[in-house]
Amino acid sequence: MVLFTRRDDLERQKDTIQSCVQRAAPKFKEIIRKCNQRYLAFDNNQAPHMREKDAMTLIQIIRDITERNGGKCYSNEMYEEAEKQYRRRVKEIELQKYREKELEKKRITQTLQNEFRQQMDKVNKDKQRILEQLQQSKEKNEHMARNRQREERERHLKEKEHALKEEENKQRQRQQLRATEREWQCKRELEEKERIVREKEHSLKMQEQKQQKEAEQRQRRLDEAEEQERQRRSAQSMVFKENEHKRREKEQEEQMKRLQKENEDYENQLRQAEERERQCEAEHRRRKQELLEQAERYKLDSDKMRSKVRKEYEDEDKGVISTLLGGIKCVAKGIGKGIFGVGKAIGRFIFK
Repeated sequence: MVLFTRRDDLERQKDTIQSCVQRAAPKFKEIIRKCNQRYLAFDNNQAPHMREKDAMTLIQIIRDITERNGGKCYSNEMYEEAEKQYRRRVKEIELQKYREKELEKKRITQTLQNEFRQQMDKVNKDKQRILEQLQQSKEKNEHMARNRQREERERHLKEKEHALKEEENKQRQRQQLRATEREWQCKRELEEKERIVREKEHSLKMQEQKQQKEAEQRQRRLDEAEEQERQRRSAQSMVFKENEHKRREKEQEEQMKRLQKENEDYENQLRQAEERERQCEAEHRRRKQELLEQAERYKLDSDKMRSKVRKEYEDEDKGVISTLLGGIKCVAKGIGKGIFGVGKAIGRFIFK
């Protein structure tokens, strides 16, 4: 079914949709025919009740189509069948167009080949004609060129002979001129040499006089410089002697001060040594007294211990007593040696 809009435009033009369909193009009529002449036009600008009437008409047409199709709506199978028919038709149309194009291409190719052959024949004929003309013109030009070359050689020979004669005349004239110029040049060279010799003699005399004056001036400057050098040296020697005398006096004063300081330091060291010696003697006497007192105490203690042991162990084995006594003697001897070593060390420290 085909739906149209803007029916109001047709009504204003006093026309109908049926007449428009009848006047339509064949392809459009083919579409209407495929829809079984089902079409409807709408007017969207009309009154609401008229739009409802058009809508009811559309619904009635849809119901009729549904009843005609057995109460079924448009199904997928129908769409696929229509799609297949459409594709088949499209392929047929494309195949027809392809065949037409191939035929047209063959026809155009044949036409172009015929035209190309005709043009090539014409070109070959023109080429042959041009080659013949070129050959004729070439022969003619060669003949003319040979004539021109012969005439040119004859003219060139004549010009060369004339030029040789003129060159010989010019050569003789140039030789004469060169001989004359050499004579004048020799004279000028002799005069120039004589003038140069005179100038050199004069310049040598002037240089000798100048050198003599310069030598006298250098001698005077040397004498003045020697006199100034003698004066400078004498002044320097006097200044040096004065400086040397002052330096020696200063060194003697510094040496005297240094000797005095050394004497003072030596006296201080002697006093310090005497003080240390007195301190060491006092320390030695004190230590010696302490050691003697300690030895006396050890001796008393050992006597007491010996008497005590003798009293307590008179009845015991004499060997044990003698062993104890020997041990006590060893202890006393060790104590004595220790005291002697300490005293010896103190003595070395004092007398060092």
